[in-house]
Amino acid sequence: RQILLGLVGVIVVAPILTVLQNTQPLVYGPTFLPGLRLYDAFGLISQILVSLIPFWLGLRYLNSREGNEALLQALAISGLIYTIPALLEVRLSPQLHNWVYGFSPFDFIQQVRDGGFRPVVFLNHGLMLGIYLCMSVISAFILYREARRQERNAFGWFVAGLWLLFVLVLSKALGALMIASVFALIVFFLGRRVQITIAVVLAFVVMFYPMLRGAGWIPVDLAHEIALSIDADRAASLKFRLDNEDALLDHANRKPFSGWGSWGRHGIFDPQTGRMTSITDGMWIIIIGVYGWFGYIGRFGLLTLPILLYALRRSTYGPSYIVPGVIMVLAANLVDLLPNAGLVNYVWLLAGAVAGYVVWQ
Repeated sequence: RQILLGLVGVIVVAPILTVLQNTQPLVYGPTFLPGLRLYDAFGLISQILVSLIPFWLGLRYLNSREGNEALLQALAISGLIYTIPALLEVRLSPQLHNWVYGFSPFDFIQQVRDGGFRPVVFLNHGLMLGIYLCMSVISAFILYREARRQERNAFGWFVAGLWLLFVLVLSKALGALMIASVFALIVFFLGRRVQITIAVVLAFVVMFYPMLRGAGWIPVDLAHEIALSIDADRAASLKFRLDNEDALLDHANRKPFSGWGSWGRHGIFDPQTGRMTSITDGMWIIIIGVYGWFGYIGRFGLLTLPILLYALRRSTYGPSYIVPGVIMVLAANLVDLLPNAGLVNYVWLLAGAVAGYVVWQ
């Protein structure tokens, strides 16, 4: 419990250190980025505290096996409901935002894939819908496995998992589909001990990903070759992301402890035109660029530590697949945070539910 509180403290203190190290403005040709003030630190801290509310809710109200099971059921059932409008947009293109709200928060051309459309429904991007369906797939197969263990009727959860996987295929979110396929096989066939071991390894990789990436220990060239064998356009998109991340990581390493701060200061700009030349996709590069290693350890430490703490005490938690299953869903989201910026409420809720189970059980 003290470690969790310490990490929350690190997250809160990080913006203050960032501001103190970035009081000077940055000028790139006609582009002027103001120096940071103490007011900016308070603004960042308030955003952080609001974003941590789901973590606290999971910690406080979902800290039992029953609470974790309810979370998995909510993910699976809501995913099933979401398949209906998702299939509508697969057929008609992502238009529900326009029809209901009168605007679209995404670039339409990015949702065009393989001669069809990637659904968005009411999220901000097709990738967000993809990872949500991925979570629903994994949750459904975990509930199937638990129902089988308890000798209850599990057929409905099995069919639900297959249907969700089918809709995910139609959604054309390749990354989410790959994560869902691998994790579904893990929770379907492997035991709790192996599942937790895999989650711990992934937690360590995510926690130290910037260091591993900078040292060249992440097989990014292999990932590009695999993508190239699947689709040239997707491979080009991946290569563009990887090149951007390399440049942004070099930029972040100029201020490794406290980062560059907000107002786009963590980006790369053309010194003559002042135009931003970098695009940040992965949450890891955003956090380490804005807050440095101090802020990165706070955020990703709070997301990964519950997995490590559970692994240290797993022998006392019984035969259920529920909490290990929630951990696998959380690990799937951590993997998705490397190429994408989907650190949203339900990710914190998952981490809080696991942390609550470890702390209170």
